[in-house]
Amino acid sequence: MKNFVEWKNVLCQHPMYLLIDRDRGKPTVGERIPPWGAPDAKEYTKRVKRNLESLEKFPDLKINYQFSGVEMEDMARDFPEVIEEMKRWARKGRIAFIGGTYSQPHLHVFGPESNIRQFEYGLEVFKRLFNFKITSYARQETGLHAQLPQILNAFGYRFAVVPAFYWSLRFIDGPSFPEIIGNSHFQSFVQGEEFTYWQGLDKNSIPLYLKSSSAHVEEDEQRDLFHSPILCIDFPDLQEVSESWYREKRKRGGFYLVDEALKEQLEKHPPTSRAKLYAYWSYIEGMWAEVLCRKNKEAEIKAVQAEAMVAMAHLVGERIEAQEKIDKIWKNILTSQHHDVYWIEVTDLKKKALRWLSEAVRVSEEIIEEAESKIAKKIYTGKEGGKVLVVFNTLPKERKGIVRIKTEDNVRIVNDEDKELPTQRIGGEINFVDTLPSFGYKVYRLRKEENQGLVDTKKECLEDLEFENQYYKVRIREDGLFESMIEKGSGQELLDTKRYLGGEIRGWIKDKDVSTRNRGKITRIEQGRVGKLIVIEGSLEDIRYKKRIMLYNDLPIIDVDIDLSFKGSEVGIFWIDESKLNIYWPTQGGKISYDIPFGVEKGKEERPLFAINWLDISTDKYGLTYINKGTPKHWVRDGVIANVIAWGGSKFSNRQHLVWLKRTQYDLKLYGSHTISYSLYPHQNDWKKANVVNVAQDLSFPLLAYLEDGHKGILSREKSFFRLLSHNLIMSSIQSQQGKIRCRVYNVGDEAPPKVKEVRLLKICDLSGRQIDKIGKFQIANLLVK
Repeated sequence: MKNFVEWKNVLCQHPMYLLIDRDRGKPTVGERIPPWGAPDAKEYTKRVKRNLESLEKFPDLKINYQFSGVEMEDMARDFPEVIEEMKRWARKGRIAFIGGTYSQPHLHVFGPESNIRQFEYGLEVFKRLFNFKITSYARQETGLHAQLPQILNAFGYRFAVVPAFYWSLRFIDGPSFPEIIGNSHFQSFVQGEEFTYWQGLDKNSIPLYLKSSSAHVEEDEQRDLFHSPILCIDFPDLQEVSESWYREKRKRGGFYLVDEALKEQLEKHPPTSRAKLYAYWSYIEGMWAEVLCRKNKEAEIKAVQAEAMVAMAHLVGERIEAQEKIDKIWKNILTSQHHDVYWIEVTDLKKKALRWLSEAVRVSEEIIEEAESKIAKKIYTGKEGGKVLVVFNTLPKERKGIVRIKTEDNVRIVNDEDKELPTQRIGGEINFVDTLPSFGYKVYRLRKEENQGLVDTKKECLEDLEFENQYYKVRIREDGLFESMIEKGSGQELLDTKRYLGGEIRGWIKDKDVSTRNRGKITRIEQGRVGKLIVIEGSLEDIRYKKRIMLYNDLPIIDVDIDLSFKGSEVGIFWIDESKLNIYWPTQGGKISYDIPFGVEKGKEERPLFAINWLDISTDKYGLTYINKGTPKHWVRDGVIANVIAWGGSKFSNRQHLVWLKRTQYDLKLYGSHTISYSLYPHQNDWKKANVVNVAQDLSFPLLAYLEDGHKGILSREKSFFRLLSHNLIMSSIQSQQGKIRCRVYNVGDEAPPKVKEVRLLKICDLSGRQIDKIGKFQIANLLVK
């Protein structure tokens, strides 16, 4: 019988190689159990070989592979003969590679530099091993945000495909939007209208194909003239290519590589619309109190600071041979971001990833210390014999912030004007506040102090506590929860405490809704020269907690650390975020904004919002910013900010396939001690006028303190090497590059030429390397300076 609809079959094999190769957890994960998975990489690679053998058996078969870069490197190390066979078929045009990242991450939950390095390191692997250029961003799992079109275009991609897992689409412009056809169990775009332009924040766009499945083909054929698009892109988990499967597919149409099929269809049916594509879903579900995500953020920031310090050392004529180490750091970070590491049933591979991240942090700190030492040796630090403190700022802007020195000695901090700065010991650190030069350093003298001046210490507080500085006024209850926060510039009360108190933690534990309200008490108050430290202790059923609130005398922020102690705790229902442990901050309402990699998005209430660093609710007169430290999943209801911090149990899913609800053999309860940290920034005006992006970045990138002996040197005691003059240009990294300094930035303001100080601006390029004169709104650019 003649085919009246000639379907185009695009097989995109989605491997689970990293998980099968490196996870050895008990009970065994489903991905390591045949026939779906394989017990180890050796057996799994046999399936790849059988895939390749099927190309001989079926001369018109074509296969696309979504291997990640790290998986290809692992296979090349352990099974080089398979790589050689893949090369042969790639040269013949019978297989192709898609995706292109170093691991297979959910990109929307990681920082800006991780997004760039995923493509830099990933695409290099396919070029090196196969001389293959990936140009289709097609993948089974999600990994979408509003700046990806710009990144994809910069790396030479030509097409994108909606993933097989959850995605969200909103049409925003165009003479004609695609039709959607549907009934009670099926919705689809219609043939002839299968493309839109995926448009980013900076107006970059890339053709997006709007179908990623061949399910319901028989029903689809019955729709005849209003059937779905004919290009059927499937993402199975590296299935066997059996003769029955081949015959079933072949009778409906031919086989294609992704690029050739998309190119052919795009020429026939070019887009007539533009759309936003993004994701409300990830594996950020509160598992292990998000320790993996928290550690990943710490590692990324340390890596960026290590690169910045190497660049700073370069500017004073010191060369640090660290590139091989830095490459290893980034590959450890990027590998840990693989979605199979974050997948809920996985435990052994998560523990390994935490070790990779700890190693990345350790080596980054070694590089930082080497750079600090080499720079400090060139500074005139004062008379020989005395101790001095050199504080480094790795951001290219002047900043006022908190400096923390790890020392058990009590010391006084004195600047070059012989002025003693207010200090306060908090735990094992001396804290003080000062303004640091942009991308540079400042030297302080140290003088011994018998008593590290605490003005007042109370063991407990049985009444409400008030604190006021020039920026805000707060009132805190005896259980440590905020019942008032007044932003003093506007005179506005920021909290609406009818349903929640500020900083309240709630969750569903032992079949009941529990809260930190009336569960804790203030056990210590330290009023010092830097600020007021309030310590609260309490319990949520079997979960002990200790909260530290730091209110600064001379800074507009509030820092909060919460130590949680779990003993096999079960918390919440996996698929109900409100039932998990959440931190709540009830605002007066306003517009929701939050940051994504290289940009800022508007948020909606009653939606999961993955904020990389901050989420803000504000009017044009006042607002409150919540700044997370590695717990990116938020949601807002009736103006109340909620941050998901922990879930534990045995019943889970991927929010798509109910089969996972039956797999309760894994112990995914909460154990051990975890520290959740966040900051608050009450402010005037909206997020942009309040400079929220810079405030949040300052809090993410700590000032670096280095103790040195006094000695002579050629450098002054205070120096800025490089300064960005616009607060709208946000640095994502600074690197030493072929004798010059490369600073990657993105612009949160209107288009403007960048202005710098202390260095000479040699060239401005967009992310692709094209030279430009101005940086547009939300454009990513590289500044080359000397």
